[in-house]
Amino acid sequence: MKTEEFQLTNMKCQGCVQTIQNELTKMDPKLKVSIDLTNQQLIIESENTLDRHFINNILDSIGFPEKKEQ
Repeated sequence: MKTEEFQLTNMKCQGCVQTIQNELTKMDPKLKVSIDLTNQQLIIESENTLDRHFINNILDSIGFPEKKEQ
């Protein structure tokens, strides 16, 4: 099982969580998507290799970019 973790920005409510889950599972229904709204953390588990760049493009397009390190 492959796992990728993302620190996101702009997540403010359960609707945001649902939007992210919907978009990612639309891409691959077998993904296990876990989101911690309080810590703005996204964890994706997949049996296949995850393309982090592709996932970041999806997150950017729906308004939840990954937090840039300072």
